[in-house]
Amino acid sequence: MVLLGHSRGGMSTNEKVTLLLTSVFALLILSSIVTAILRGRLTIGQPNQKRLETIENLTARVKAWWVMAAVLAISFLLGTAATLLIFAIGSFMALREFLRLTQTRPEDHTALAVAFFLVLPFQYFLIGIQWYGLFAIMIPVYTFLILPIFPAIRQETTHFLERTAPVGG
Repeated sequence: MVLLGHSRGGMSTNEKVTLLLTSVFALLILSSIVTAILRGRLTIGQPNQKRLETIENLTARVKAWWVMAAVLAISFLLGTAATLLIFAIGSFMALREFLRLTQTRPEDHTALAVAFFLVLPFQYFLIGIQWYGLFAIMIPVYTFLILPIFPAIRQETTHFLERTAPVGG
């Protein structure tokens, strides 16, 4: 049975990515049109400051999504290595932001350095070589067991559980 011009085997990965990116860009075009209409309607009447701020916020978010979608599309076009690199950089930045919000002590820096510079690159290396068995359990099992060992070895046990929860698990 052929459905929408596809064979019984389903869509290939390239077809799925193309469909996904096409859908994302279609939604972004729609979002841009809606924000332009809202901005146009707002400037016709009395400009309400709160509404104007809301429209500006929405416009900034839509522009940010355009940039993110373009970066993702370009990385997909450049291949697997570029896509992994983009996601690794994003993961690094997200981890950095998460740790900025958590309280860490100088004693935690060894575990944090291991997380940033060994675990994260190794995780993406596992994805790159398609070792999904180890990739799936690497962080939730091995990393969360190993990272709390660093402060324990150094006998830094002050508020140990509160410190290791965000850093190592």
